[in-house]
Amino acid sequence: RSSPSVKDAVSAVECWIAPAFGGLKANKLTAPRILAWRDAMLRAGLAPNSVRARYAMLRAAVAHAQMDGLLDRQWAEVPRGAFPKGTRPGFDAELETMSLKELRAVLFPVATAGITTQRLLLYTLLGAAGLREGEAFDLTFDRIDRRWAPLWQLTISSTWSRRNKRSQKPKTKRVRKVPLHPLLARRLDEWQIAGWALAFGRAPTGQDLILPRVNAKGEHARLDDTRVRARWHRDLVQLELTERR
Repeated sequence: RSSPSVKDAVSAVECWIAPAFGGLKANKLTAPRILAWRDAMLRAGLAPNSVRARYAMLRAAVAHAQMDGLLDRQWAEVPRGAFPKGTRPGFDAELETMSLKELRAVLFPVATAGITTQRLLLYTLLGAAGLREGEAFDLTFDRIDRRWAPLWQLTISSTWSRRNKRSQKPKTKRVRKVPLHPLLARRLDEWQIAGWALAFGRAPTGQDLILPRVNAKGEHARLDDTRVRARWHRDLVQLELTERR
């Protein structure tokens, strides 16, 4: 089996570098074309550091081509700072961060928005508990600790990695206890008592995922982050809110 880093490199070439520059003549490798490629990746939702990594791969490929005598012209370098670390062109922290009013609009949506109970619970986990997507996808019912008062606790001990197709330690590598806001506690309780069974045809066990999907084999699987984000963007449009990652 290939390592994750090798798989990532192959995926980057097949999905982003070859489609954009494969078969391109050297005199067509211009700075505007490279910057347009950068913007396309950012619009697709790639993290800034992922975009920088793909640009570094492109630079390395060009350098090797020059050393091998396959490319005899100076290629078009983009301006320094065109691939800033950790930011996106036009990034505005105030626009990227939800206001309390906007968060309330998501957590208490109007009926016409058509947000399902399952998606609303996911948004509540992300917004009221501050979970990362992979952490929410990997949650099981036995992670809910109702022994604590006045607030229940949620144990975050793993995250789902779509790249590695397995559960793994959280990004911080530490287990943490998250107190549950009463709104989130109530929605989790209602979902476990009635909502989950209505959605999946049986009562859940402690080992069942809180927010599963049914795959092509009819088995429960983790949610797919690409589909979740696409649905999230459509829900923001329905709520007349600014689109965010």
